[in-house]
Amino acid sequence: MFLRAHQRSKDGKDHTYWSLVETVRTASGPRQRTLCYLGELNGSAQARWLKSVEVFNEQGEAQ
Repeated sequence: MFLRAHQRSKDGKDHTYWSLVETVRTASGPRQRTLCYLGELNGSAQARWLKSVEVFNEQGEAQ
């Protein structure tokens, strides 16, 4: 699971939007599936999401 950045230019300004994505193995090979669209995040919100992703990834590896 990881955060994916999407860049968009709107009204002459660059905006970054974020999605929560996981990698899934299929018969056709690995694919990325969007779990949640997070929108535009400030620095502290992005840091909290990154920490949450780390926790989820650690719990998945422990099983």
